Amino acid sequence: MHEEREVDPLRALEDASRRMSGLPFVARDVDRVRAALRRRLMLFEPGFEQRQRAMQFAALDAMQQLSIFQPRAMKGIVEQCLPIDAAIELELFVAHSDELRLFLSDMKIPFEQRFVGESTYFEFRAGEHLFCLHVTTQSHQRSIGSVGLHAFQRTLSLAENDKSN
Repeated sequence: MHEEREVDPLRALEDASRRMSGLPFVARDVDRVRAALRRRLMLFEPGFEQRQRAMQFAALDAMQQLSIFQPRAMKGIVEQCLPIDAAIELELFVAHSDELRLFLSDMKIPFEQRFVGESTYFEFRAGEHLFCLHVTTQSHQRSIGSVGLHAFQRTLSLAENDKSN
């Protein structure tokens, strides 16, 4: 019987790169993959750009609500390369994951907490959007490629200005 298992896209790219070229996959290739993914999504998913903008503004609103946890938007939401059903991923800095659990409970936000290795994630829905909050504690470093609240606000403002010109 074939067993279903979750596939890590980055790991799959690394493995394919090694098999095809004999060379290791390098981080700069991720940007090319994201750009290609965005082009594909724009071509084959009607309303893609409008949904991406809605997801960005939902992420910004969540980041403002969660500002005490120094939220950072993950690169997929910033670069508008998320498929329709993708979660809006935010990274939060907390001393202990119980702080976030209590905060979400106090805000009466139903959530699911899961643990993957040493990482803790909180998932919840707000309106039509699924959010995945990655908890980063003092003992762990932040993810490369995440963007803070103010930088994300500037990115959205610049994009809006470009559209109006």
